[in-house]
Order: sequence, then C-alpha cells, then structure tokens
Amino acid sequence: GSEMCKETDPNPTDKELHFEFNNLNVQSVEYKIYDTAGREVQKINRVINSSKDFIDLKLSSGTYNILIKIKLPSGEIRQAFEKFIMK
Repeated sequence: GSEMCKETDPNPTDKELHFEFNNLNVQSVEYKIYDTAGREVQKINRVINSSKDFIDLKLSSGTYNILIKIKLPSGEIRQAFEKFIMK
C-alpha cells in the first residue's frame, strides 16, 4: 500500500486485484502491468468515479509490477507502483 492506494489485494492473487484509493474520488484510472523483464503485459484504462476499483488479470503465474495512475476531478494526477504475485 501507499499514501494514495491503501490496498492492493488479494496478494498473491489468481484472477483479480482490488484497489482502495483512501476515500479519494477517483475520476479515471490507468493500470499498466509489467513482467520482471519490464515488458508491459496488460493495460487497462477507464473512468470509475469511485474510491474503489478492481481489475481482471489475464496473466500467467509469476511476479509482476503494476503502475497505478489516478486522475482526480481537480485534474491532479497521482501514481503508485506496487508488486503482486499471480498464483
């Protein structure tokens, strides 16, 4: 977890990740998932207008890094980098 993103769970996961954005009203979010070699393996971009979100993962077993970039209604952009494991 980080100041922006309180939860990334479950971790390890087998199919989805849930995010809780510290009661921020997040307008839109972009997720970029990278494998250990730094290749982008999945990208999701969407409008949520919420403080929570979850994503379905289409990945094989292993360790991944996820870049979470949120946009607030004020136009402010914040980002966090998390590590997670696919079972």
